[in-house]
Amino acid sequence: MAELLVFTFLASIVAVYSILPRHRQLRVRYNLWTKPRFAYILIAFLVIIGSYWLSIYLESLEAASVPVSYGVGSVEVTPLLVESLQLVAVLGIVGLFLGVFLKSSVRVKNEEKIVSILRDLNNQGDYSTLVNLLQNHYQYFTKPLS
Repeated sequence: MAELLVFTFLASIVAVYSILPRHRQLRVRYNLWTKPRFAYILIAFLVIIGSYWLSIYLESLEAASVPVSYGVGSVEVTPLLVESLQLVAVLGIVGLFLGVFLKSSVRVKNEEKIVSILRDLNNQGDYSTLVNLLQNHYQYFTKPLS
């Protein structure tokens, strides 16, 4: 049953991302797809899929727990441990996405990437997204004249 909650959280991230305006989608994309964040998301997804497989394996054995031994000790793997691991991994992913969704501005570390995005938007004629991105990144050097 915990898998239902896990996959509901992940589906809600996809749903929220799809209804965001184009400039907010771009903000999420170039803020999240850095190497460390991408590695974090990938590891969390692997943990979710691995723990899902482990929960199916535990159900097929119909055992309350399975002892797992490794080099220096052993661990009792229980369904509660597996579901807790899934929940922690999903909450980590959801927290990362919520932080990006709720931030009012984003710091771009790769300026060549933002320049190429702005150039592509200009070439495609997507001027509203272009204007929104410029407003988010433009800062006055002096006090504005209005």
